[in-house]
Amino acid sequence: MVVPSSAIVDTGTKQIVFLESEDGKYIPKKVKIGKCNIDYCQVLDGLKEGDKVVVKGNFMLDSEAQIKNIY
Repeated sequence: MVVPSSAIVDTGTKQIVFLESEDGKYIPKKVKIGKCNIDYCQVLDGLKEGDKVVVKGNFMLDSEAQIKNIY
């Protein structure tokens, strides 16, 4: 499985993507990534087929999550 590189938020100790839930909320999800290039990253663990991954605005979501101590 691959996702756009813009979907990955690298905190330095872990990689996170944000998933859009059915009720319109955004949920941080830890993933294990493999090979990446400028456009895409391979996801080895943490996602399943059909997950709705946020590809734009991730840093805003990450900042808000840190302020709220979500992770």
